Amino acid sequence: MNISLKLIIALHRSIDKIDKRTMKLAQEEGLTFGQFEVLEVLYSKGDMSIGNVMKKILSSVGTISVIVNNLVKLGYIEKLSCKNDKRVCILHLKDKGRDIIERVIVKNTEMLEESFSMLTEEEKENLLIILKKIGGIYG
Repeated sequence: MNISLKLIIALHRSIDKIDKRTMKLAQEEGLTFGQFEVLEVLYSKGDMSIGNVMKKILSSVGTISVIVNNLVKLGYIEKLSCKNDKRVCILHLKDKGRDIIERVIVKNTEMLEESFSMLTEEEKENLLIILKKIGGIYG
């Protein structure tokens, strides 16, 4: 088997394993994985349009609408009108949403630290550089 194919399979398996662990942590707080992703991006990046959230979490138009509407119903986020363009809807994390995502992020960070604990700091930094190269962020 080609080494590049082996690499992509290993990357997919690693991400799948980590995503499943994150999904379990989110479910413990009553969130779906998609809801966790939306809350996390709003928590870490601040208010943003639905389109920008969709790009950040790699979601489809149909999926993001359902996720957003459910988060609004739960009182975790609110939709605000964009001052510059009334056609654009801005998502804002409410206190209730901030409380729940902070609980999940603490647990998720601990899980991620455990997942990468077999790597040295130098290996983690090198892996980050390599992944960014593959993703086209560097050269």
